[in-house]
Amino acid sequence: MHRVLKEIESIIHKNIAEVLPNLSFDELEDDGTVFLMNGKNGTEFEWYVNEKLPVFMAFYNDEANMGAAKATIYDDGGVLLYIYDEQGSHIAKEIKTYIDVTKEELLSLAVVLRKNADDKLIWDKAIGSIETDEIPTEAEIAEFKSNERFYEEMIRRKALMGKLAVVSKRITEDGYRVGYMKREEPRDEEDSGWSFWAGNEDEEYSNAIENLGLYPVWHIADVDPTLMSYIDKPAGTALIRKSDDEFIDDNGEDPVIGKWKE
Repeated sequence: MHRVLKEIESIIHKNIAEVLPNLSFDELEDDGTVFLMNGKNGTEFEWYVNEKLPVFMAFYNDEANMGAAKATIYDDGGVLLYIYDEQGSHIAKEIKTYIDVTKEELLSLAVVLRKNADDKLIWDKAIGSIETDEIPTEAEIAEFKSNERFYEEMIRRKALMGKLAVVSKRITEDGYRVGYMKREEPRDEEDSGWSFWAGNEDEEYSNAIENLGLYPVWHIADVDPTLMSYIDKPAGTALIRKSDDEFIDDNGEDPVIGKWKE
């Protein structure tokens, strides 16, 4: 087994034993076997979009089969580990640690996991059942790196979702859906350029800073998922809501006004 995988397994087992000292490993699936959970997005997606490997998990050995531990390994060697008690229904402890490893070594492991798990349609299996000891060739690494171009749009969107937008309190406090949205040139690295309005604000309301808030774009898109179809539009965009699930270019008409909560 790859050195890094052995260390991940050791970290998971050590912390399960420390956090849940009364738990016997025979209460875990396959006595605490660690599984590579690559079935959701695949290794390349996780590496380029989320800057990490697929998560690693150990499970309770019961009918519910919920997680006992979940480890996320980031491309800088950082580790975020959750240990769950109550048969997986409650987080007993969150642990932040690291693996002494270079990004190049983790990249090499990602290439091997893609090749010997994803490409062979091996999903969500025990890490010991995957061939990981081989060293990828320079050509395999170069091919893996070249595939980053396929994820560029998703990478940009993820970055955008974490940036800030100006949001009317008619949306965040009064419960209105977005009726009008516009994007200007961002003022700094943290600014998305977007502002979101219910569409029934007058000039006096809109110009009063106490009626506005700053929120990550993802927060507003989570409340109103229709926005996701338009969120990549460039600066200079101005849209009004045409229906429950459609926006159109602002043509001077009144937007459709509605509430997402009472």
